[in-house]
Amino acid sequence: MHPNIKILGTSHIAKESIKAVQREVQEWKPDIIAVELDKKRLYSLEHNIVNKPTLADIRTIGVKGYLFLVIGGWMQRKLGNVVDIKPGSDMLEAVRQVKANNLKLALIDQDMQKTLKRFNKMFGWKEKWQLIKDIITAPFTKEKVAFDLDSVPNDELITRLTSMLKVQYPGIYTALIHERNVYMVDKLKILLQKFPDQKILAVVGAGHKEGMLELMKKDQHFTISSKADPKITYTVSYS
Repeated sequence: MHPNIKILGTSHIAKESIKAVQREVQEWKPDIIAVELDKKRLYSLEHNIVNKPTLADIRTIGVKGYLFLVIGGWMQRKLGNVVDIKPGSDMLEAVRQVKANNLKLALIDQDMQKTLKRFNKMFGWKEKWQLIKDIITAPFTKEKVAFDLDSVPNDELITRLTSMLKVQYPGIYTALIHERNVYMVDKLKILLQKFPDQKILAVVGAGHKEGMLELMKKDQHFTISSKADPKITYTVSYS
């Protein structure tokens, strides 16, 4: 792991994550904060816009991508209401810290439309039947997973859940987690090349942290391997 990079895994609906961002900025004093956002999602969060997909979006992201947006967005808002926090507050806090401390902000996530297109392609019939089976059998399974919505799940639980997702839903795992991990790690590599002497705090969803760390361990020299666009890595600077 590069000494100038620290990855903070957060939950998008946990108050603990907001405090964790504040604590890391205060104690580690980064020069750059990199967030798991693209330009459109940053704009929506900052302007409190709830982007509800329309039927016209099916042309671009496909039926499965559309359904994922509808169901996923609804679930995240419902869970956010339970804990009285707006989904994405961890990322918003990171942006606030950039403004408050005159830091640089980097948007390192892949464009959401591309991710949804990949999800639409990778989520095949085998996984659809597996999902139907899991929904039907879920009430009768002995193994239960307990969540505390106010806190970030521990590393052991995150590893367990991502491993289960990788085995049972490899297409979903590839499109929503692995490919984005590769993309975000490549963005961090580009940042290191541009700002070799500056400290970078990457704020990402907890489900991405371990995978990103593994990719970094395998590539100590940070050779850029994906199609991450170096022109848009260093995106916003607040002064």
